[in-house]
Amino acid sequence: MRETREFHGQAAEVVPAPQAACLGLIAAVDRYPEWCPDVIREVEVLERAPHGQPSRVRMTMRVARAGHAREFNLFLAVVVEPPANVKLTRFTDHPTNQEFNATWTVTPAGSTRVALELDAKLRVPWYIRAGGIGDAIAEAFVRAACRTLGSPSHSPQERGSP
Repeated sequence: MRETREFHGQAAEVVPAPQAACLGLIAAVDRYPEWCPDVIREVEVLERAPHGQPSRVRMTMRVARAGHAREFNLFLAVVVEPPANVKLTRFTDHPTNQEFNATWTVTPAGSTRVALELDAKLRVPWYIRAGGIGDAIAEAFVRAACRTLGSPSHSPQERGSP
């Protein structure tokens, strides 16, 4: 039996990368599987804004807990609000009680503070322990983003675009 459960999660780290590079990495949602493959298995772009930014995507997210794993196909609207925010919001064309809202915020803090806050209501099997899932997902995303932004392929000379 699957019941709808509420999840909240947040995480933040400071990374030595410019704010624009951080926003560029996070806004390119179609590239999430490249730098966060443990959580995001696949992203299909359904629509793009006139300037090429993905605006609607189907994202396959993997949640693993205590030896159990579940994949969710989420249809997400993507809104980029330069210079600091990227919002991912679940949309659907049929009634459902599932929700997913994630807000990335990148702010100057010596270097750049990369933060993610998410709220979700998802149908998760009863046998998967739900405690801490939201924070674990947020932490995995932020850690992967900061690891990517700090990698040699994102050196200070190349950080203008991820």
